[in-house]
Amino acid sequence: MFAPMPPFNDIYIVTDDRSKNCIDKFLSKYADLENAKARGDFEVFDGSNYVETGTLTDTIAYGLADKRREFVMYFDSAISRVKSVILFFTPDGKLILGLSSEYDENSDEEAKRVLAMLKADFNTDLGVISLETPPGDAYDFINENLRQF
Repeated sequence: MFAPMPPFNDIYIVTDDRSKNCIDKFLSKYADLENAKARGDFEVFDGSNYVETGTLTDTIAYGLADKRREFVMYFDSAISRVKSVILFFTPDGKLILGLSSEYDENSDEEAKRVLAMLKADFNTDLGVISLETPPGDAYDFINENLRQF
């Protein structure tokens, strides 16, 4: 019998800075890239097709080459309380940077602190904390409601 998985708090920010520097800054601070850098078999779902992109560097270059490309990448975390690191290339030229951590009754304040830190580090006002929400849905929520948390 498997133990139930706890729910996850997803913390997302939206930035207009869809650049290699922004991605490198985010991933180098939060992601454990050891396994990702060793891989040569990255594949992304871009619209309705899977595209073999090769290495991590090639995959990021693929996302940066066309601002209309939309796909998500997940990474292991280098931070103890964070389960995964999320990078989402939006179809309108933005990036969503996300962190996912286990949710419990005491994690709301920590999530708010992390969101504020991310917003300051990446110079944006747009962000959201949600429970187990894919990055595209979080982006739609932010756009539809223009809510800033």
